[in-house]
Amino acid sequence: MELDFIDHPIVKPPSIEKQLEMIRLDKDLYAESVRLQRERIDAAINDPLNFGFEFDSWPLLLEQLGKWMEAFAFGGNGGSKSEVGAWIVVQCLMKNPGTKMYCFAQDDDASTQIQQRYVHKYLPPKYREDHKTKGGGYVKYTAKNGFTDNGFILDLEDGTEPRECYFYKYSQYQANKHKFEGYEYGSRTPMWEVEFGGVKYKINVGAWLDEYLEGGDLYKTLLYRIPRRAASILTTFTPIDQMTAFVADKIKGSQVVKTIETDPELFDHSINPKSGEPNEPTTVEWVREKRNSDRPRAGVGMVFFPSKHNPWSGYENMLTLHRHKSLEERLVRFHGIPSNVITGLFPLFSTGANVVSDEDFPDISDSSKYTVWHIDDHASARNHFMLWGAVDKNGEIWIRREWPDRETYGEWALFGAGQNGGKNVKWRPGPATPKIGHNVQGYVDLFHEIEDELNLKPFERVGDSRAFANENDDNVDRFQLYADKGVYFVPSDGRTEGFGLSQLDDWFHYNVNADIDVDNHPRLHIHESCGNLIESLLNYNSLPAKADEALKDPIDCLRYFRTTNGGEGPEHYDKTAFISTSTVGGY
Repeated sequence: MELDFIDHPIVKPPSIEKQLEMIRLDKDLYAESVRLQRERIDAAINDPLNFGFEFDSWPLLLEQLGKWMEAFAFGGNGGSKSEVGAWIVVQCLMKNPGTKMYCFAQDDDASTQIQQRYVHKYLPPKYREDHKTKGGGYVKYTAKNGFTDNGFILDLEDGTEPRECYFYKYSQYQANKHKFEGYEYGSRTPMWEVEFGGVKYKINVGAWLDEYLEGGDLYKTLLYRIPRRAASILTTFTPIDQMTAFVADKIKGSQVVKTIETDPELFDHSINPKSGEPNEPTTVEWVREKRNSDRPRAGVGMVFFPSKHNPWSGYENMLTLHRHKSLEERLVRFHGIPSNVITGLFPLFSTGANVVSDEDFPDISDSSKYTVWHIDDHASARNHFMLWGAVDKNGEIWIRREWPDRETYGEWALFGAGQNGGKNVKWRPGPATPKIGHNVQGYVDLFHEIEDELNLKPFERVGDSRAFANENDDNVDRFQLYADKGVYFVPSDGRTEGFGLSQLDDWFHYNVNADIDVDNHPRLHIHESCGNLIESLLNYNSLPAKADEALKDPIDCLRYFRTTNGGEGPEHYDKTAFISTSTVGGY
């Protein structure tokens, strides 16, 4: 008897041994099993909207669309981002009455052969053929030309308001920007509801932007239009060829909220004998979020689509061809994680886990509980950057103050586009960097002013070892210049920047996939007023060509703090530890 099961990566047939056993024991059961498998596969082909296969990243993207008004799907080769984009578009059209959906692509070919083809695929069978109703419904499609007039109207003939879907090129916006100002996006009465973690969300997408390589004007227009119907914008993007300033700006400042294990066949998980760490990442980011304000849904969600989740991506063949490529290329190709965008050198840092409100921040002036340090990163051509922080008896680190602080002096660094049409993104010095003009005495006065304000008495002051060692025309270095004013600095640890940055990982480490509690939390706690340090931690990535050099000074201060005490890091010293209890004289 012929074995009629179909070889399918999801609806998998029984093993050959099991099939032979079924044939031997019960041929009718075997035939019924074959029929059920084929019916399931046929249903997915004929009606993928209702019976198709969803991959692991799809519900994560839905959750982001429910939580925020902006969501991005990043994917490499075969990540299924175009599939999920079309699937979400059609789900909104079918479930949300009166939806007005606008889909944007790079050019005619991309619109017709990608967006329109996938949207047509996910329409229910009755609407994939020519569809016309008295209520205004109209669908006409050909594989070569896409939808007639680049759009269609769905009339479900159930008394609900018709749904409209239109396809545009980005160049059409550039040619007539005012045209899109008058449109409304999404549905006034969305009915598509999903639930994650006990929280229910309405999914109401009004625009799908695929491979958005423009400067951001269209997106800004949409952000002013989507609130009228409380809709969301979905953007799907492939970071293989280039990363625009617009997309980079969306990613910057985001926080990793979910990670995923990497494939040991693709990434080297073996332990490096020198560092004691895996040679390549065993986990990478899967979901990022960025809250823009305290308003509900004011933020951006990002999901990175691994190729491995799509069984039709040709993953095994990709392994054969590309497993030897650079780490950066593999991250892009297999996970959709961009290598040339500012995503942060400290992926575990987040404002939720590390930033503490003024109300909840402890009083670190109590020397019986906290030992205070002052860190100074000297610069000749700009202001110094400084931190005041403390360590408690449990080894918890508390950063209380920065200077120049963001509220008073503004940003230490600003983000923006560079040359070549805005494709090269970088940071530049912000309004807090130009020299105020303090000399040594001016800085000493500033130290005392801040320390008197916070009632702090530093146990130790640490200065940049190289900058402080530079001598003036009288052959006097800065350590001596400050000592002459009664302020004493010790040099920072002189080892490489890479050493200090790697040591900082200890302060950020915790299980990001578990709840934060007394046993699972990072050691580093930063006062909410330290906005420039927070900005740098979110975005600094040691980018090539010094593209984020302007963010470096706050990071330098933090690593000087981390590498005090001969590289071991700061310790709490109870003031009684330095009081002699001996009754024996001597000299």
